[in-house]
Amino acid sequence: MVTASRTYLECHAEQGMLVGVITTQEMQGDDMADALRKELHAAVDHYQARKVILDFRHVKYLGSAGFRPLLSLYRRLQGEGGRMVFIHLPPDVAEVFQVTRLISKEPGATAPFEQAADLAAAVARLTEDPAPRGA
Repeated sequence: MVTASRTYLECHAEQGMLVGVITTQEMQGDDMADALRKELHAAVDHYQARKVILDFRHVKYLGSAGFRPLLSLYRRLQGEGGRMVFIHLPPDVAEVFQVTRLISKEPGATAPFEQAADLAAAVARLTEDPAPRGA
């Protein structure tokens, strides 16, 4: 397993998928958003990934600027026929995604982002269900 370390993101490959662990506790501010966007896109390029799993275990706060890098990567992956799944969403962060309708609790609902409980569930979801979801 090859690991690359970055400022806001630690990455490795898992079964041909990019797994990125967001290392910042607060996803807010323009500087963080721009840096994270660059890191996410660079990691996708480096790992040549179309399937991405983002781990939010360290994130305690998600401000509006924190959506920008995620939406940017989502648009890119959609354009390439890829997908992204979030794991280990803390309850407060999950609520922000649900209130903004970027993640749905309802199975089969249309929302840009998907979530799974953990890495194994995310890998299974990306492996077994090849159909991309749309916003």
